[in-house]
Amino acid sequence: MEEKIECSICLKPIEPHPNDTRQWGGMYGNNPDPITKGRCCDTCDCLIVIPARLGMQGAAAIELGQVMLTNRINPPDFEKIKKDLIDIKLKKEEE
Repeated sequence: MEEKIECSICLKPIEPHPNDTRQWGGMYGNNPDPITKGRCCDTCDCLIVIPARLGMQGAAAIELGQVMLTNRINPPDFEKIKKDLIDIKLKKEEE
């Protein structure tokens, strides 16, 4: 059984989600620099760490974090997006 790793920010266990294929040294989680050392969960990574790296604060940081977390948990279907863009291009060429 794998050892549970705690988020170094919120102290909750870091759980891989079904679509997560990232691993670091056999451990799940994200690099929490510049906030702290250790590993952090996806929620803290998206809502705290990444906005801090970008120098963001306040509502803009929260909005970015929410979008990133949603896309990390439910990744977009890039093949569908590609097909939709091709369909739009073909439709414009027909006009």
